[in-house]
Amino acid sequence: MEQKIIAADFSTKVSLRKKNGEVFLTDHQHYILDCECEKIGDAPALNTALHLIPGVVETGLFINMAKRAIIGYEDGNIKMLNFKT
Repeated sequence: MEQKIIAADFSTKVSLRKKNGEVFLTDHQHYILDCECEKIGDAPALNTALHLIPGVVETGLFINMAKRAIIGYEDGNIKMLNFKT
């Protein structure tokens, strides 16, 4: 149900995570939804909105948790981003 809500409310492609063709469950038997976003305009607002959905335990948005991000690309290039604190 949350999968449809997230897809509709946030205009994103949402899929249930699978491993070896089977639905993946965490150690605590939770499902993981993977969301494909082209661009996130307001990440803190999105993080809050997702946490307000019943059943959402955590997001992969690490708001105000890092000073630097290192991004690796398929072609081997690496980009480092520094954030203002």
